[in-house]
Amino acid sequence: MTGHGWIHLVIVLAFGAACGEAGEGPAALEAEPGLDAVPRASERGHAFPLSADATWSSWSDPVPLAGINTDAAEQRAALSKRGLSLYFHSNRPGGLGANDLWVARRACFDCPWESPVNLGARVNTAESNEAGPALSRDEHWLFFGSNRAGGHGRGDIWVSYRENIHDDLGWGAPVNLGPGVNTSAGESQPSYFENEGGPPQLFFTRAGSIITSELQPDGTWGLATAVPSLANFSGPSVHPNGLEIYVFELFKDHRIWHATRDAPDAPWSAPTELVELTPGVASVFQPFIHAHAHTEMLFVGGIPAEGQAPDLYVSTRTRRDPVDGPVALHADAAPAGHASAGTWSDPVPLTTLNTPASELAPALSPDGLTIYFASDRAGNTDIYAARRACRACGWGAPNPLPSPINGDANEAGPFLSDDGRLFFFNSNRDGNNDIYVARREGGPDGEWGSPTRFGAAVNTAANENHAHYLHRPGEAYAPDGAEGVLYFARGGGIRAVGLDADLQPVGDATLVAELDDPAFFDGAPSVTGDGLGIFFHSARPGSQPPDAATPRFDLWMSVRSSTRDRWSAPVNLGPGVNGVLEDFQPAISHDGRTLVFTRRNAEREDFDLWMTTRMGS
Repeated sequence: MTGHGWIHLVIVLAFGAACGEAGEGPAALEAEPGLDAVPRASERGHAFPLSADATWSSWSDPVPLAGINTDAAEQRAALSKRGLSLYFHSNRPGGLGANDLWVARRACFDCPWESPVNLGARVNTAESNEAGPALSRDEHWLFFGSNRAGGHGRGDIWVSYRENIHDDLGWGAPVNLGPGVNTSAGESQPSYFENEGGPPQLFFTRAGSIITSELQPDGTWGLATAVPSLANFSGPSVHPNGLEIYVFELFKDHRIWHATRDAPDAPWSAPTELVELTPGVASVFQPFIHAHAHTEMLFVGGIPAEGQAPDLYVSTRTRRDPVDGPVALHADAAPAGHASAGTWSDPVPLTTLNTPASELAPALSPDGLTIYFASDRAGNTDIYAARRACRACGWGAPNPLPSPINGDANEAGPFLSDDGRLFFFNSNRDGNNDIYVARREGGPDGEWGSPTRFGAAVNTAANENHAHYLHRPGEAYAPDGAEGVLYFARGGGIRAVGLDADLQPVGDATLVAELDDPAFFDGAPSVTGDGLGIFFHSARPGSQPPDAATPRFDLWMSVRSSTRDRWSAPVNLGPGVNGVLEDFQPAISHDGRTLVFTRRNAEREDFDLWMTTRMGS
């Protein structure tokens, strides 16, 4: 079978040098009436603890931020908690002073950046420099350095407040943090830690060393003190968990270093260099760490080549350890296993991947940098792959996977295991539509070996498709002796079977009864990396639109508190995600933040790939 018939079957970013000396200027800016220079305790967000035994992938090679960098200098990035606004300072044309603060926005976490916008005269000044932005976790407060008039020395730390966190140009008049923080020596590059279990902490640079101050009960900042282990380092960025800090060498080679502490009131360790974070540029500096669940992003400034202006780069890493129970997330985020349908961005089509043919059945690699999908653009339905350099970068041109994955038959339903060594897919190469697995030979970039068809415990005379392997011994559907569970679709229902270390079934596949609606078609299961959320499509009652004469597929999800638990009652993702036609074949990212899916094209009888990202509250 070729073309649409088979498609339907498987529907399935250095402040001191920049600021210089403060010159003559206007009188000090005054705070707005009733505005404190710090967040009140009731406005603080929550700490972001991580499990002590977490294991991570290596940091990826830093890549330049497309759509942000210019021939001018772009430095000191700060990404908002929701990941949709990127603040930085730049001396690019169109600003008010030598260095100004700018912001770029994007529609979703994986969408490209829109053109940056200057924060305007309320924040930036024509007579001085503004640099080193840092946001509070609740996104109401913007800390930055400036040598504007009204300060205490060469440069001070200031803060601005906004009421509406969605208005990136709504910042109020900046307020000086006062003598507890600012001195004649010059302060810059702030990083704010909210510290739910104690007083908020501010880290910043003074005279080439890291300094810290704590918020006092009267709302002022206490007398700042040096961090002994971080002398001769600059540009701090504190992880939201408060237990990790990223800094750079100011007087040496400009490399990124990392230190830890056991608790927010404990001393910092001696830092260690991130030797892998060297993107083939002259130097890297001014780090900023952004964390969300299973993914961390480290933004750095880098000089591409001697004599060139600095650019912004980003590196990522993903969490790899198995977790029994919920992974600690932002308190504001919608944890994969402890949320309802949550709040999602408006879906957008993946225009660089879609064609007049059909693209469907997507899957994302664990690091989110490769997308696999099926397409009949060349006649038969084959599996294609496209790459991108970073989560905010655009997708490159897709290419079909070579033999032995694709062949003369039809292949779809791709899925890559967490370790990148197993590739699952479905094919009708042996007659029925069955599930196959290929093993990668050699290292992570090795070639795929010959696919193996699963036996009768999985494949039957019916059609099996959309396999998703969850490596979790002790999972609810993993019997004794099983190392993990293979979820897949068969006959309008979602099935599960345990697999041992050799990928041999342990018993027969069973229906996942708590997800099943016997009267309607359910399919294409996709599980979050922590194993606590599952997404699938269904035509059951509650699907959109409610008045359709013929049931149509919608995207649904279910959650659980532990991988040893059964799934909760499914919840429809709602009209913000589901459209008026059909949405199906969901693929949730490893961190539970990005959802790619198939949507029926409104103008043609074919299918396209769409994407939405989970929003913070």
